[in-house]
Amino acid sequence: MVRFKREVTRIDYARPGDPEPIFRYETVMKVIVIRDGVESCHVGFLPRHVVARAHDVNRLDGKFAQVLALYEDDDAGPVRKKKSARNHGMASYRLIEEVLNYDA
Repeated sequence: MVRFKREVTRIDYARPGDPEPIFRYETVMKVIVIRDGVESCHVGFLPRHVVARAHDVNRLDGKFAQVLALYEDDDAGPVRKKKSARNHGMASYRLIEEVLNYDA
């Protein structure tokens, strides 16, 4: 199980040895793994094309999801494996709508 979490982070667009590094702050959607009912570390990010749409960010922020398949698995097929390698890992998921949120 994972949880999606909106965050603003500093993204560096600098090349090594650049005297004036370029950076900007961007909204990202972190994917946080849930183990034994407790949030653990973040394991990835949702793609930029999802974060570019404000309604998707608002809809997914704080939602829980179940990972259905990792694209790097043997049975994913060659197209999905290639896409996963190009994007440094990919997975399919299903939102879990009926999880109660107890923020303290």
